[in-house]
Amino acid sequence: MYQNIGEILTFIGIVFGTLTAAYIFYKRVLKRPICGFCNSVRSFFTIGGKIERVYSELTSNGGTSVKDSVKRIEDNVVVLMNKHRIIVDDYHTGILETDAKGNITWANATFLEMTSRDLREILGNGWINTVCAEDRERVYRTWHDAFTQQRPFEGAFRMVRPDGKILEVKGFAYPIKGKERIQGYIGKIKILMEKEDV
Repeated sequence: MYQNIGEILTFIGIVFGTLTAAYIFYKRVLKRPICGFCNSVRSFFTIGGKIERVYSELTSNGGTSVKDSVKRIEDNVVVLMNKHRIIVDDYHTGILETDAKGNITWANATFLEMTSRDLREILGNGWINTVCAEDRERVYRTWHDAFTQQRPFEGAFRMVRPDGKILEVKGFAYPIKGKERIQGYIGKIKILMEKEDV
């Protein structure tokens, strides 16, 4: 009988030791990857609800979704830009707008009339063709330096119209800053003197 009890106690000790070792191994080695796997599986099965919530925010629902809010902001910006351009179009100074890369995106009617050009001709870097050939490289270099250093531009130069008339002008451009970076420039051109080409 003692022999059987001894064997039973030995067996219980081995089982208990094995279970203890397995528990310690689980806690120290296996728990983190198993829990990570379980969380991944749980996330996989709950992702449908999350996708549905994201989809509903990105779909117009009549006013409360993120998409509707962004649309209202965009509409307000367009209205403000159009009001600004209507007012500035009648201004007696040539006005230019650029994008964040320094390319002309808009000019008022005064600038177009001053240069006898249409908007398509001056968009991007087309404006440089309105500058007299002798001043072109200097003006472009000064503009490029101001833009890359994100500082205002100022310079006097000559512009030439297609009919040969020369305009002595002074140009200014000021950076329009957003929260973290420059969004573009607003420039103005004032005529100092107008003369016939000689």
